[in-house]
Order: sequence, then structure tokens, then C-alpha cells
Amino acid sequence: MRGVSDIHLELYANETRIEGRVDGKMMPLQPPIPEHEYGKLLFGYLFYLAVDKNDDFSQNIINNGRIEIDLNTPDGLRETIWRVAYLPAKDNGGQVTLRWLNKNESAPLLDNIGWETGHVKIMRDFANSASGICIIAGQTGSGKSTTIASIINELKGKGRSINTLEDPVEFDLGVMQSSVVSQNDDDDMMFKYAKALLRHDVDIESHGEMREMKGAMNVCRKGETGQIMFTTMHTSSAIGVGHTLNEQMHVPSALIAAPNLMKLWIYQTLVRTLCPHCNLSLDDVIPHLNNDQKEN
Repeated sequence: MRGVSDIHLELYANETRIEGRVDGKMMPLQPPIPEHEYGKLLFGYLFYLAVDKNDDFSQNIINNGRIEIDLNTPDGLRETIWRVAYLPAKDNGGQVTLRWLNKNESAPLLDNIGWETGHVKIMRDFANSASGICIIAGQTGSGKSTTIASIINELKGKGRSINTLEDPVEFDLGVMQSSVVSQNDDDDMMFKYAKALLRHDVDIESHGEMREMKGAMNVCRKGETGQIMFTTMHTSSAIGVGHTLNEQMHVPSALIAAPNLMKLWIYQTLVRTLCPHCNLSLDDVIPHLNNDQKEN
């Protein structure tokens, strides 16, 4: 099945389910497999292949890693990179979620990500300013990292030093990109990398998702000291960024309101599109509608 953004492998007491997210909805990729052992072996094999994983696979321990494997794709044989995450569940079960990180071999142009012309201009104006912070919020899989990759792709080669800290790297942008993977429950790894970049004369910096106070304060500090900062966050709206920073990450209100610091808060979501092969124009559809449908 084409167009799958994430693959979910779900292990239950008596069966293994394999589903995928297609155009925002979960769809079965094949009938359930009536075996528990099948899923258990599949999980173990995936983490046997994984690199940069938290630890060797254990059915009762959360784990994350990356799989690099050559696969036959519609475009021919390709080296593919997958993010793999495991979560234990009841009845000796669990869930593995896979995401193909380099499905698109290059970041799309900012003009081609579906934004309105005015939105693109606002982003470019921010990116070409001297300093400040851009936070892109949205649900998992809503294209936040892709948007940041698009603008960074535009900014490279224009006289400014660019570094990104990612978990993991998704696009090859032709700038200095560091894959920050926490090992042995070391949640401070992103902070350590960010601190190290203070010695590297950076003009534009992008961090992976902000999750706690230390990461948020680090982004604020760098935005205050003359850098352009990009990062992402999970909230339900652009206005919710301020509430999350203050109430959940304990960033002081005075810092959030500091002049010329928080320059751009964006909430991004995916919009379902019609099939390019079978969609119809409104004029084509009207003859097939009843009176109630025409009124609505």
C-alpha cells in the first residue's frame, strides 16, 4: 500500500496486527496474524537490525533506535532509514512504530509545502532577521521537521553558519547536522550537544522537539544571545505554545514576553487531499447529488 507514513506493529495476547497510517487514518496492511510468538520474534529481529538504540531488546523495556536497510522501492533499490520505537503493553504484548525517515530524499521547497504566499513571506522575513525564536507546533507526523528542513535548505550558502541537533537526522541538508540519540536513559544528551555548540560560532540553529524546561530554556538563551533558533513542540494551537512554555515547562512569563525573542509561533496540521487520479470537479459531481446534498 502506497502513501503510508507510519507502520504500527501491535502484539496482543493471541494475535499480531500490522497497520499503517494512510492519509491520516489507520488502515490494516494485512489480516491479523493469529500468533503471539510471531510478533515477539518480529520485534526482536527489528531491534537486532537497529543501531543507535537505547539498549538490546527486552519485552518489558521501552526502546528506540534506527534501522538502515536497502529495500526495493517504486524508485528502485534504495538505502532506507527508519525510526523504530517500542512500548510494552499488557498480556506480555507491545507496540513497535516505524517511520521511514528518508522517504523524501531531499527537503521540499518552502513554496511547495502547501502554505499560503503570505505565510511563506512571514517565515522568510523571520529567517532573514538577526535573531529570535520560531516554534512550530502540531501533532506527530504533521510535517514540522519537514518545514524546518525546507527553510534551512533555503538559508544555507548565504554567509551564515548553520547547525542542527536532530533525533534523528531526517534530511541531508548540506549543513552541519548532528544526530542526538540518548543512551542509557541519558535525557541530557540534547542539552550537552546544545551547550557544546556555544563554542562553534553558530548563526542559525535548529533543535529537535522541546519536551522539558532545560531544553526550552536552552532555546531561549540562544535566541536572546543573537541566534536564529528553530524548534518544535506538541500543542493543540499556536496560542497554546505560550501556555505550554509557562505552565508545563516553567519558562518565566517575563522571558516569553521579552522583546524580539519569541518572533514566530506556528501551528501546522496536515490536510487530507483528493486522489489526483479519480477526483471530480464540483460541476462533475452536481448531477449526481440529491436535493439535500446540493443544499449542504
